[in-house]
Amino acid sequence: VTYRHFHEILLSWYHENIVTRKQRKEWEDDAIVSFPDWWKTESQNISDWRRRLGSSSVRDFFKQHLYNVTLFDFHGDSRISSNETGDLVTRFMCNLPGSNTLCSKLKHKANPPVARQSMKVYAQCDRIAMSAYKRGLLPNGLGRLRVTQAIQNRLEKKGWKLRDLPRECLDEGRKRNIFSASKDEGKAAWMGDFDDALFLEKFEAYKEEFCAVNLDRLLQGKDWLEFFSNGLSHIL
Repeated sequence: VTYRHFHEILLSWYHENIVTRKQRKEWEDDAIVSFPDWWKTESQNISDWRRRLGSSSVRDFFKQHLYNVTLFDFHGDSRISSNETGDLVTRFMCNLPGSNTLCSKLKHKANPPVARQSMKVYAQCDRIAMSAYKRGLLPNGLGRLRVTQAIQNRLEKKGWKLRDLPRECLDEGRKRNIFSASKDEGKAAWMGDFDDALFLEKFEAYKEEFCAVNLDRLLQGKDWLEFFSNGLSHIL
């Protein structure tokens, strides 16, 4: 059973099921709900989400049926995985019984990083496009997908990351709730092999992932208003 921090699994579930599962090609299709807004309606069910997504629940289910269960550390943070080397796939394969030959080959094979389009970036660009459309900021005749791509191209040309745009994040209370649930899940999964200080460090580095673009503030900016008025002529 693979262990991954609950707060990361939660955000991954949101992206896979709220953001990407439904195709949104036309302006008439619904808008993407930001994670902070989605979590406002779901935060009261955090215990249910932990039981649903947490690694310890999966492990305990199989143990109840007399399976011999081993946890694989997705992050490589636990002391039990401190001697593991290689990327995620290599570490996983090297944990499988009878995989010594394949493990050795993977460790000595150089795999170049694969560039992938960030669905998070695309989702935020789609939110900007939809908000601009609803506010009547776009020239007539532009499709949703083309406007979203134009916004994404603008970010790339400017060298802007999402963190460079106005943002809205979780309030402190909901952020603490996710932190506590994720920490409790880690302790339940790893028991004595859980490092509180390291977990806090990792959570603090990750928590900005819960943020989304603040559409009201962004679309008040003169440069963005100019972009929607005159910067989209090339895609008409």
